[in-house]
Amino acid sequence: MWKKLLQNKGEHAVFICAINEATLQIVKFISPGRFRKEVANLQELSLPPDKDAKLISQIISQAFRKLDYKNQPIIICLPRYLATCRLLKIPSAIPSEVERIASLQAPRYLPYAAQELVSASQVIDVDKAGYSHANLIIAHKDVINRSIAYFADLKPKKISVYLSSYGLLNLYNQLKAADAKPVIFIDANAQEAELAIIEKRKLLYSRAFKFSFAEVNWDKLFSAEVNKTLGVYSRELARHPPEKIYLCANTKTTEGFLRVLKENLDLPLEIVRLPEKIKFSPLALSALEGLQDSFATLAGLGIDEPPDSLNLLPFSLKEKRRGLTRKREYLKLGLLILSIIIIWIIGLNKTIDNKAGYVGRLKTELAKIAREARPLEETEKRLKFMETRQQKKASCLDIVYELHQIIPDGVSLVNLNFDEDKEIVLRGQSGELNSLFEFMQRLEKSSVFKKFNCKIRYATQKKTPTGEFVDFEISCSGR
Repeated sequence: MWKKLLQNKGEHAVFICAINEATLQIVKFISPGRFRKEVANLQELSLPPDKDAKLISQIISQAFRKLDYKNQPIIICLPRYLATCRLLKIPSAIPSEVERIASLQAPRYLPYAAQELVSASQVIDVDKAGYSHANLIIAHKDVINRSIAYFADLKPKKISVYLSSYGLLNLYNQLKAADAKPVIFIDANAQEAELAIIEKRKLLYSRAFKFSFAEVNWDKLFSAEVNKTLGVYSRELARHPPEKIYLCANTKTTEGFLRVLKENLDLPLEIVRLPEKIKFSPLALSALEGLQDSFATLAGLGIDEPPDSLNLLPFSLKEKRRGLTRKREYLKLGLLILSIIIIWIIGLNKTIDNKAGYVGRLKTELAKIAREARPLEETEKRLKFMETRQQKKASCLDIVYELHQIIPDGVSLVNLNFDEDKEIVLRGQSGELNSLFEFMQRLEKSSVFKKFNCKIRYATQKKTPTGEFVDFEISCSGR
C-alpha cells in the first residue's frame, strides 16, 4: 500500500487534448520528478465527418484507456479559429477590475448576448497613466460546453480549457530566449498554420489560417497570409514589428516553409524541434515521427499550465471546481490531523498496559477538535442566514435607496424602470466614461443588485453648448 502511494506521489500525469475538424490529438505528459516533465505518449485519431457527439465520446474514451488514463487532469486545447482575441486598453491596474471590465466588453466583438459567451483575459503591461493593456479571449459557450461534454464519461477530477496560442507561448518561453523585441512564432503543418506574436514572454497577437501543402501555389497563399497577419498586427496594435521568426513544423514540411519564409521575410529564423526542447519517451518519439500534424500547441500546454485567468471554463463550472478544491483542502487537512494523531498514538504505544491511556488522550484531542469546529458551524449558520436574506426579492424602495447610496459623483439618473426581479432599466448621464465604469463596478458589488445581471446597453458621447457628456442605458435582468 505504502509503495503504491509513494509511486503515485512521485509520478503525476496530465492529458492534453485537441479536437480539430477531422482529427483528435492527445498528449500524455508525466512528471517523474519534481521539476522534470516528459511526453510519455501521444496519439492522433480520425474523427467522423458528421461530428456525431456520442461517437466522438466513444473514440475519446477508448483512446484514453489505451493511454492508461486514471482520472488525471485534462487540458483541452481550443483551436485558435474557434475564438476571437482583442487587445484592450482598460482604465485600471487592479487584476480583478481588469478581468471584470474585460468581460463586459466581450459582446462588443461577437453578435451574442453576454450570457452566451465565455471570456478570459491576461494583462500584458500597464502604462505610466495606469491603463492596463490586456489580451481578451472570447468564445461561444456552446463550443466550450460541447468540447467538455465529450469527456464526461471519463469523469476527470479536473478539466481546463485554454487557447492553443498559449501553448505556443509556453513553448517559446521554454526556449529561454533573450529576445527583448517582439518575435513571431509559427506552428505549421500540411493543412493549417498558427502564428503568435510574442514580446517579453507575453502573447500580443495570434491568428490561424488554413491552406493545403499539396496545392501547387501553396507557398504564395502561405506567404500572403503571413504578410497579412503582420499587417493586421501593425495596424491594430501599433507596436514594434517582430524582429525574429521561430518555426515549428514536422520533418517533411520544414524545408518548404523555411524556403518561403526566407524568400518573403528578411528576418533571422530559428527552427524549433520538439524533441530538442522537450523530453520524449522512446514510445512518444516513435509515434511523433510517423505523424503529419504538429503537436506544438499541445506540448506547450503540457510544459506549464497557463494562469487561471486564461481558463475558458464557463463561470458556473469554475465556481464548482473552486468548491471541489476547497473540499479537497479540508479533506487533506483532516487527513493530516488524523495522521498526526495516529503517529502520536503509535509513538506512545510502547506497551499494552498504557493503551487505555492512549485512547483517553485520543478522545481528549477529538473533543478539542470538536470544540474548535463549533465556531465554524456557527459561522456557517450565519452565512446561510445572510444568504437567505440576500435571496429575498428586493423592493422598489430598496433599489432606489441602494442607487442613492452607490451612485458616484458625475453620474445622474434620469429614468428608472422597475419590473420586480425581471428587469431594471437605468437611463442617465455621466460626465466621463470612468464614472460610468465606476458606477457599474458598484452595481456589481451591491448586495441589492447581486441577483441581477447588469450590463451596459449603450454609452453614447454627446456634445452640447455647455460641454460633453455620456448618455447611457444600463439593463439589470434577473438571474
